[in-house]
Amino acid sequence: MPEFGYPTNTDYGRGWECDRGYREVDGACVAVRVPENAYLSDRSYGRGWMCERGYSETTDSCSAIVLPENAHLDHNGNRWTCDRGFERRGDACVLRD
Repeated sequence: MPEFGYPTNTDYGRGWECDRGYREVDGACVAVRVPENAYLSDRSYGRGWMCERGYSETTDSCSAIVLPENAHLDHNGNRWTCDRGFERRGDACVLRD
């Protein structure tokens, strides 16, 4: 069992898992590098981190979402949508006809 790993009591798989904040890479538990404006994720897929609300993933970092006038963050917080009475046109929200 690698450093930063712990045994699992299962009849399938490796018989061990990595501690929180580590991911299995080639039989070792490697620390997840969490960028600024992100947090650790417990999902078994992806990079091991997710961007905070109001930020979106760009390569290995989290960039602030720029809200156009008459827009707000969607319910997930990683995109924007136009306010009521406005519609999206490109990167702007314009008054509906």
